[in-house]
Amino acid sequence: MFDLPLPDLAETDAPTVANFFDRVFNHPLPVAEIGDVDQWIPIFTRAYQLLEKWARPDPVAAVRQGWNEFLNLRAYKLAYFAASVPVLPMLAARARAAAALCAAYNPTAASWRPAPFRGRGKIKLAVELKSFVASPETLATLPFFMHLSPKKFAVTAFLSMPERTPLMDEFVAKYGAENLIISPPEEGWKNLDRWRAGDYDLFLMVTNTSSVVNNACLAGMYRVARKQLVMFCQPHTTALPAVDGFIVGRDLRLDPNDFTEKLYYLDGSGICFRPAPVEPPSPNIAFTRENFGLSPTGEILVSGANYYKLRAELLDFWARLLASRPNATMLLFPFNPFWSMNYAKEDFVRRVATACAKHGIEPSRFQVLMQPLPRRADVRQLMALGDIYLDSFPYSGATSLLDPLALGMPIVAMGTRTVCGGQGAAMLREDGLDELVANNEDEYLAICRRLLDDRDYRAQIAARIKQVMSDRPAIHDLEKFNEKIERVYKKVYGEIK
Repeated sequence: MFDLPLPDLAETDAPTVANFFDRVFNHPLPVAEIGDVDQWIPIFTRAYQLLEKWARPDPVAAVRQGWNEFLNLRAYKLAYFAASVPVLPMLAARARAAAALCAAYNPTAASWRPAPFRGRGKIKLAVELKSFVASPETLATLPFFMHLSPKKFAVTAFLSMPERTPLMDEFVAKYGAENLIISPPEEGWKNLDRWRAGDYDLFLMVTNTSSVVNNACLAGMYRVARKQLVMFCQPHTTALPAVDGFIVGRDLRLDPNDFTEKLYYLDGSGICFRPAPVEPPSPNIAFTRENFGLSPTGEILVSGANYYKLRAELLDFWARLLASRPNATMLLFPFNPFWSMNYAKEDFVRRVATACAKHGIEPSRFQVLMQPLPRRADVRQLMALGDIYLDSFPYSGATSLLDPLALGMPIVAMGTRTVCGGQGAAMLREDGLDELVANNEDEYLAICRRLLDDRDYRAQIAARIKQVMSDRPAIHDLEKFNEKIERVYKKVYGEIK
């Protein structure tokens, strides 16, 4: 644990506040020990409270850097996604700080309102997204708009990045080149004008509003359409004042009191993926047990959960599992380039070593692949070495579960009642794989042990997963998902006054 005293909200000494901002926003977060992630939540809450208080058009020089860091995309730290304490107070403080800072820059931007609603034949839907690059995140968002009927919906896409891709060409062919508009994040106030000019009924933000101060965050701060919505790419409530609704799966089992938005429910998990573009089937890298110095008969547990999900508590839990299985090794490949190009890899190795030392096992019981895997075929070849796949918690997987499911690999997941914590469990339940979902750590361990101890049971589960995946599972049923999302959009549209 670490010690970072919280300045009093009545603090008027600019250097003290500036030093606090510098420590919070400009230095790596210590998250190596149990409790560190949760300890940062009140610290960020206080930082945002102070930012709100000190927001002004011309702040004193000692404080200016602190809130410039906030506006310039570096105030956010991904570690909070994996917090096990409530984050709504922190996100609400962040929203108030953003509102105060934006008002200091542009005091008239909040006065705009849509034209009076008169109804029309088609629902005008605008979608804010980063790009049409076929990343796992993009493939998870396309079902929310790419397959809507052009007879019922007029869809416009606002892209942060203009890179041309086959998916971009597909959008243009369906909805028209005039409905593809580039909105670079650095043109923030101009983007407000672009969004407002379209007279949209619905505005869907598929970029994570709480990751940085980006286009989605700006759209969540200000009214740009009659109804503004987010979906499961947001890990928690946005707490942003102009976000009216959150589209979620009913199987996530969320508590509406944890959200500032109204929840609009899709039956099932609320998650669907476009198939990934076809890649060469042959991997670039040859993975074998011998490469890792592993016994041909030892148990191998695999996880591709991202670095930011692997908090000290989870590594400690997995080390405890390994300590109870003398012949087991865990393979981790946590450095996904779609999340970041810069990871604190040495810090992560130390975190693993700490967990191993606590439970009396050798660090080699965790095999950590330090480089990202270049292609999906490489990911699957590595996974194929394993016996079972372990999902992370309290921040679960969604896109990271697609590869083990495609391989028929048994998955162990634990659902929590948050958007980011319940996705993996909801996906498994939706396709009838409830026995792979734990409600607590003891159940998680029990599922692992049964899968490892009973080869026949493990083979039965693998066969069931393969059957589910061959029968168009819910997570790939684009036609059925499109019916669900159209019903939600019509419901929201019907609520416009």
